[in-house]
Amino acid sequence: MATSDSAAAPARHSVDRDIIVNIHRHFHCQFQGTAEQLRAERLLPHDKALPPGRKSVSWEDAHWRFKLVRTRAPGSTALFSEWRHEDWWRLYRWSKGTEAISFADARMAECREELKRLEQARSPAGARQANLRWNAKQDSTFQMFLASITSRRPGR
Repeated sequence: MATSDSAAAPARHSVDRDIIVNIHRHFHCQFQGTAEQLRAERLLPHDKALPPGRKSVSWEDAHWRFKLVRTRAPGSTALFSEWRHEDWWRLYRWSKGTEAISFADARMAECREELKRLEQARSPAGARQANLRWNAKQDSTFQMFLASITSRRPGR
């Protein structure tokens, strides 16, 4: 069945598939699904034209920036020539107050945070904090108190 680039064919791999949501800590949220699913979630405006092939379309509203691009459905091993007309989309959304950063930059920021946490744990202040946690865990009276005010069992 021949279709134009702007008309999306149903995704063969999206039968009974839910919308996929990935929340990335440092830069954006990513939604994957059919155009109908994205519109049902009010992520994709009804008047927004779907881009042809690998092209993308970007827009903004009062709070968010968006970028929509056609993508291969999860689990598909088809070549681009086979899925370029399918109705499976990836929508990126990020806050207007922030800039989207690359995955590598986000990973580097996570590593810097982990290094900072490890350096703090090895410092004298970190050693004091670890000692306080150890003493609290060994204190049966304190553990019984915690169990009485929370749903935790003693010693956990």
